[in-house]
Amino acid sequence: MPEETQKDSGEEETPQARAIRLEAHRLDIQSRVESIRTGIEEVRLEIAENMQMAEHCVTAFDQTLRQIGDQLIASIPTDFSHPLPLTEVLSYLLDDIKELAESREIQIETFLTDQKVVFESWALIWIVEYVITNALAHAPAGSTIQVILLGDPVRLTINDQGPGVATEALETIFVQPSDSEKTESLFQVRRLMELQGGRAYAKNREGVGLSMTLEFKR
Repeated sequence: MPEETQKDSGEEETPQARAIRLEAHRLDIQSRVESIRTGIEEVRLEIAENMQMAEHCVTAFDQTLRQIGDQLIASIPTDFSHPLPLTEVLSYLLDDIKELAESREIQIETFLTDQKVVFESWALIWIVEYVITNALAHAPAGSTIQVILLGDPVRLTINDQGPGVATEALETIFVQPSDSEKTESLFQVRRLMELQGGRAYAKNREGVGLSMTLEFKR
């Protein structure tokens, strides 16, 4: 519903309606980005004989895509007044990925306290789902992943029993990369958390595995 119509009717937009509107906006921008990606490939094929020009064009397109991504993230409002039930979000997502964990013979242990956070709904779901599935992707078969949600401040910690990360790389896994899709996603996790007043960080666990924490602003 357009904002002008809402103001004229005097009706306040519900959290559900707002989430749907913002999700539609995100999908629209995402489709535009995909169209640009298609255009990149077409240009590359047309000028493949002149590699210097091709590289220049691809670089220019890549910079444009990053700018669009930055604008998309920056457009997320940060003044929410409706706390979201993080515990319920976690329970829903964990139930959704249960089959994936079982197929890899990975056990998920949970310790969840009742917590709510002020956060954009689609961004919260994307972040939480990504950090859990990322842990699943790097956990060996037969291992255990711990999902821990505590308060004061609200912290969601995901512990896995994977290979961990080299000590010197811990400071860079949340930095925008040039060629790694995995760390690109981690970069977006950090950006979204910081825009909401929180932070994301990781550390190696004693023995084996990685511990990734999302700390939320209440």
